[in-house]
Parts: sequence; C-alpha cells; structure tokens
Amino acid sequence: MYSVTLFDARGISAADQRQAEDIFRATVDAILGGPDGVVAAYRAFCAAMDEHEELPLPANATDSDRAAVARWEEAERAGERAAFAGWVGNTGGAHFALEC
Repeated sequence: MYSVTLFDARGISAADQRQAEDIFRATVDAILGGPDGVVAAYRAFCAAMDEHEELPLPANATDSDRAAVARWEEAERAGERAAFAGWVGNTGGAHFALEC
C-alpha cells in the first residue's frame, strides 16, 4: 500500500486537494497495474535515482535503470495531467509525493 500527498498547491480547498490526490492515485494505479505495481515501479525508480543521483541518467546507467525511470516518469506525468486537468491558472510548484 502507499499514500499520495499533494504539496505546494496554494489556494485550493482540502476537498480539492483530496480529489486531486485521488485522481493521481487512480491514474497511476491504472497505468502500473494497481497499488502493488505502483509501489514496485516507484521503488525501482528510487533505486535508479539513488544509484545515479541525476536526470537524465548518465551514460553508464543500465537499461533496467533507464526502463524504471521511464516507466515511473510516464505514469507520474499522466497522473499529474489527470489530477490537474481543469485547473485554472498555473499549478506553480504543485507536485505529488508518494510514501510506500
């Protein structure tokens, strides 16, 4: 299981924040095969980032690390697009964080 928190979304209600978190979660769940898939993909992404500490990944990164980063980033972008769809104005530094 995992939790999602939306940070730095200024000026929105608590209900709107929960709704955005729920939409993000539902989207990444659908893309990555449910909560277990999300946790596995996120942990693989974190492991690759722990190893290389930079994006884009350096030339010596493994194909597995590249795939893990690409898979997570694709799901994360889709989740953000879905959660922020319909927002008026700039989302600024608003972002989602996972805790596994």
